[in-house]
Amino acid sequence: MRLGKSRKFAAFWVLAMVSAILAGCGGSASRPTALPGATSTVTGDVATGRDLFQRHCVVCHKADASGGVAAGGATSADLRRRNLEPQYHNDTALLSRALLDGQDQDGAPLEAAMPRWRNTLSEKDAQALIAYLKTLP
Repeated sequence: MRLGKSRKFAAFWVLAMVSAILAGCGGSASRPTALPGATSTVTGDVATGRDLFQRHCVVCHKADASGGVAAGGATSADLRRRNLEPQYHNDTALLSRALLDGQDQDGAPLEAAMPRWRNTLSEKDAQALIAYLKTLP
């Protein structure tokens, strides 16, 4: 399924906003409440995740997922493991919820620019994307 430029731009904005929000939560901020069934184990297929990333995410996050693409007043988030896992406390359920439902670690809505992928991607697709992202340095 191909996404139009406006949907890709929207995806960029949501991920950028999630990163900005999470970056501001450092220091003494409390750890988010884990979702029921939360785990750091990923069961997704890495090859499928790589394909999904290339089709849906590269435009804003670059082929290596390093982000840094400026658009308007924001810069796309770095989605590599060393940045992504600490932000989401190694919780794949939180990552999946952010990706599919556009909710942050506390269940609050992410910026409207981030597409809610639930009607485009399945939970299995989300797990594959997360599995792929966790292979990156």
